[in-house]
Amino acid sequence: MDILAIPCHNALEVKCANVLSQRKLTARIPHYNPNYELLAVSEGPLYLQIEEERLTLHTGDIVLLKPWQQHAFWNKSEANGEFYWVQFQTTFPLQPMASEQINWEQYHHTARTNLLQLEQPRSPNTMLLPTQMHLGNKFKLFTLFENLLDELREPQGNFLFRAALCLGSILELISTSLLQSKSAEIRPSKDHDIFCKTTFYLHNNYMNDINKDVMEKYLQRSYEYIGQVFKKYSDVTIGEYVQVLRVQRAKYLLRHTAKTIGEISEEVGIPEPFYFSKIFKKITGKQPSKYRQEPSG
Repeated sequence: MDILAIPCHNALEVKCANVLSQRKLTARIPHYNPNYELLAVSEGPLYLQIEEERLTLHTGDIVLLKPWQQHAFWNKSEANGEFYWVQFQTTFPLQPMASEQINWEQYHHTARTNLLQLEQPRSPNTMLLPTQMHLGNKFKLFTLFENLLDELREPQGNFLFRAALCLGSILELISTSLLQSKSAEIRPSKDHDIFCKTTFYLHNNYMNDINKDVMEKYLQRSYEYIGQVFKKYSDVTIGEYVQVLRVQRAKYLLRHTAKTIGEISEEVGIPEPFYFSKIFKKITGKQPSKYRQEPSG
């Protein structure tokens, strides 16, 4: 099983979709197409050959083909399988990933780490898709495919957008199933809950002095341990992250209000304007006054 990574900001474009029966297919010679192609077996077995590999697929199996990947059907004498099928394109190509190099825990908790308001996200902003897999929740998969086909059978209004949303739900289900299949390899930990609660606390209190005693009481952990957990999942310290939040708020105030730099530094929790300017330049590369003068992007 190969793994492909699809950026979460990738736009999806459905080209065509259908539900097909292998016995009714006329073109069984090896062929190619320029799009990604996803097959989900609704009634097995389905006999599919990908390049030189012959597969016998069963109900609930999925196969994701890459553009121009040779494939054909074989075993014509027992060709009774049925399958859902969709061809699609993406803004950016799906990237192959070496399974042994994937940090499954990191991907499993991406949603948690994306709570961070960092200038550049540190967590992987991608979904992982297997090229072959069996889905236990096959009925939900088939329902999503039916929703996709309904949009294409009776196209109205923004049907292509809705079709892309349906496809996105299908890919998300497959990706989540892949992560869940790896969950046995991920050691359960309460650290993620601590990280989540710490993040929310900082988002609500960044403009104030971060009170260690209050945080310890709130999280029922020592401040040292809280800091270690936060650094583990964010790659920054609590103090560094508080500075990022303060600068982000300052950037908004500089662009959208007429407040002085001194007033802004006071509001975001850095009473000393000189120190505020130093922190602002360290994070943005610009002095607050210069940032204010530049046109907003």
